Amino acid sequence: NVDENNQSYKSIDGTLYTKDGKTLLVYAIGKKENNLIIPEGVTTIANHAFYNCQNLVSVTFPESLVDIDKGAFYICCNLTNIKFSNRLKTIAEDAFSGCGNLITLDLPSTLETVGDRAFAACYNVTTITIGDNLSSIGVFSFDCESLTSINVSEKNQYFKSIDGNLYTKDEKTLL
Repeated sequence: NVDENNQSYKSIDGTLYTKDGKTLLVYAIGKKENNLIIPEGVTTIANHAFYNCQNLVSVTFPESLVDIDKGAFYICCNLTNIKFSNRLKTIAEDAFSGCGNLITLDLPSTLETVGDRAFAACYNVTTITIGDNLSSIGVFSFDCESLTSINVSEKNQYFKSIDGNLYTKDEKTLL
């Protein structure tokens, strides 16, 4: 817990936040909670905030969430369900790498950037849906060995799906 007079940080239910509550810094990974709803007002999940959190199965992000930083959910191997915010713009490198039990990724239309290896080693992901505004995909971002289909919004100006495979919009590069 954090002293209420601390000028920089605060704790809510054992989770560390910046004093203004906009950045979730560290989740107490020993908590037995399986289904987490992150509170409204959080705009950023900090680097490695949930690193190696074994108990977490489901996460619902607040509509206020804009950025998921580097390795935020790295090796959360029991995570099976994610409900992304409709304001999310960035999923940084390794953000969900090693989350081997995820099955479906429904990326919001507001998402602009997916960093390197963001979903690498997500062995059970079978389907990915990409929205309207995704313009940057890092290397090995969707390195998911069970992946059978990638669907892309027809409104996306940078990418398209052909027979479940991801291409640049001009169809010159298979990603």
